[in-house]
Amino acid sequence: MDDSGLRLPARRRRLAQQSEGEDYLSGLPDSLLHHILSFLPTRDSVRSSLLARRWRRLWASVPAIVFSSVDKSSANSVDRFVASRSCSCSISHLRLFKIKLEDGGALVRDLLIYAKSHGAQDVTLRQFFFPSDHLPLFDILFDWPSLVALNMQLIYTDIWEFTLPNRIIFSNLKTLSLMLGVAEISATSLARLLSCCPVLEELTLKSFYPWNCSIEIAAPNLRRLTLHRSTDLRIICPKLGFLEITTRNRLKRLHLEAPSLTSIQMHCFFGWIKLSRRFCDVNEEAAASVGDIHLEEFPLAHLVCYELFLV
Repeated sequence: MDDSGLRLPARRRRLAQQSEGEDYLSGLPDSLLHHILSFLPTRDSVRSSLLARRWRRLWASVPAIVFSSVDKSSANSVDRFVASRSCSCSISHLRLFKIKLEDGGALVRDLLIYAKSHGAQDVTLRQFFFPSDHLPLFDILFDWPSLVALNMQLIYTDIWEFTLPNRIIFSNLKTLSLMLGVAEISATSLARLLSCCPVLEELTLKSFYPWNCSIEIAAPNLRRLTLHRSTDLRIICPKLGFLEITTRNRLKRLHLEAPSLTSIQMHCFFGWIKLSRRFCDVNEEAAASVGDIHLEEFPLAHLVCYELFLV
């Protein structure tokens, strides 16, 4: 019996042969492979060099540096990575996690300097164990004209007041997230920091504040604002569209000038019933939620300037 009728059509045979003999992933352009590798921890990105000849040096020009832990034990491998990396390639983001400065302070400093010199625009420092004798790191971090996004989370610190360096240049910073652990930030320091971020669009701030301190957020281009632990607030942001406030204490005062506000979320504080009733007169376009209570169905007046005293 002629088996020609059992053969696959020519197009399907070609596809089957290609799927058996070709590596489609390796056939992608360098720019796309770099983008894929940038989502991996740097150690895994380097390991990709074992896949095939095509991958042997791709890791050296990936526009991202990502280390899941940074301490003294990782110093040698990090130094070898930096020395082997293609010097001419820029960096889009630097992400460091579980940073123990008492062991690896010099290493973190060198990585910050390297990323800064290569034009990094996105820096994340998470689970940042930060003793006070490493304050000079802030001189590097807060003088970064090319930076667009900064996400910093302090886990442990013996600093009771978050002190800003003398020089702050964040001329292109659009996203700022500061989680300062037990450290306080004064109203003066916060105002100075915001004044050095002229194009800031998104701010997340989790900090303690001096007792009976009124905190003012004044940022002409801010569109999203998330605050934690605030009890006395003055917000003046003409372009603000989203506001979220979380505090376990009583919100005593809220002065709000935000004519573009469309969404308000408030969580976990005492006196929310009184606040929810009064917020029903705020903004007819606002989708406000207090805890798990949603207030979209209430008729609200247009918000130009609103002030609450909750004592």
